Amino acid sequence: MDWAKKSFEEIGSIGRGKSRHRPRNDSVLYGGKYPFIQTGDIQSADFKITQFNQTYSDFGLAQSKLWPAGTLCISIVGANTAESAILGFDSCFPDSVIGFNAYEGELDNYFLKYYLELLKVQLKNISEGAARENLSLEKLLTFKIPWPPTSERKKITRILSAYDDLIENNLKRITLLEEMAQITYEEWFVRLKFPGHETTSLDSITGLPVGWESIKIGSLIGHDIGGGWGEEEKDNEFSESAFVIRGTDFDNLPTGNIENVPFRFHKKSNLASRKLEDGDIIFEVSGGSQNEGVAKSVIITNELLAKFNANVMCASFCKLARPTRKENSYLLFHFLRFLRATKGTEVFEIRSASNIVNYNWTAFLKFQLIKLPSQEVLTKFNFFAEVIHKQIYQLGTQNQLLKEARDILLPRLMTGMIDVDTVGADLSA
Repeated sequence: MDWAKKSFEEIGSIGRGKSRHRPRNDSVLYGGKYPFIQTGDIQSADFKITQFNQTYSDFGLAQSKLWPAGTLCISIVGANTAESAILGFDSCFPDSVIGFNAYEGELDNYFLKYYLELLKVQLKNISEGAARENLSLEKLLTFKIPWPPTSERKKITRILSAYDDLIENNLKRITLLEEMAQITYEEWFVRLKFPGHETTSLDSITGLPVGWESIKIGSLIGHDIGGGWGEEEKDNEFSESAFVIRGTDFDNLPTGNIENVPFRFHKKSNLASRKLEDGDIIFEVSGGSQNEGVAKSVIITNELLAKFNANVMCASFCKLARPTRKENSYLLFHFLRFLRATKGTEVFEIRSASNIVNYNWTAFLKFQLIKLPSQEVLTKFNFFAEVIHKQIYQLGTQNQLLKEARDILLPRLMTGMIDVDTVGADLSA
């Protein structure tokens, strides 16, 4: 196809984000109502940024800029260089992110986002060579972008975005299912409104329903061990391969996004005691930031392990917690999520002067109490939770397949290799 080639400046307005105040971690900047996204949020987004972990205050906004929803965000610094995503809401971002808005509307932002996927490797290559990867605005402006006529751009974008719309809908369904599972846990085990509560007496000593008990959480965990990291290259000592799940991977796992989970090599003895199984829980014990602690968790299921189709272990900043009885896995997982959401885990956090957070895992196992319900209630909850979690991972698998189909089409459409009208007809059939 003989398409015109244009620069970023010819097709839209482009500029770096703003974060002028120093130090960047000054608490006065944060905690308000204005979303503040960073390069990690761009990297973890599938296509559109729909979540944020930090907000700016009015003071933070005054030294920054609020970009409109629909803006194309491009990361230009660090390990996430050349990653891009569309803003799903008005947001601020720092100067490590470039914002772009096409003159002819948001659909062209989408078209450019798809083209940047083809350029990603090339963009990363030109940013290498420094101690820290850096893709400057000046370098980006040197690129010429194949720019078909408006009608053709719209057709290409609509075909590809149809896949991303389905992916986004599945992500929304996953979020709703996760919320449903957590709300049900709290209804049953916090507010004690479990099925049959109306006819269940309370123990006069414990205050719990008859047949329930309050026990130390450590008594429910039969095997716990810190994770590992291994080596990047295989040798005689580090001979066993396995994916390594980090705390930063937790949020992406249920959505089917495992592409950023590292694949490394480990000692045979290290992997043997850390290889993940159905029913295991991974708990983050080190990391965090000034505004966020640790204690995030994820449950391991056969559906998740099947996505990897290989050995899997957790990283060294995490703990593998294997329940003494697998039937307690969902109870433990949802309790851990509830505890973190209500800041109940913070009492066991130890924060260093550099804002690195370490979790006192030993004290947590020894002193933290958890309600263990009757066998009847536990069985009912497990049946409910298992159905929900299977649905979540099925939707995640659907998303993987949708991404694969989209990524096969993307280079063919963006380079004019196939007839866009034919593809459109196939999709609508």
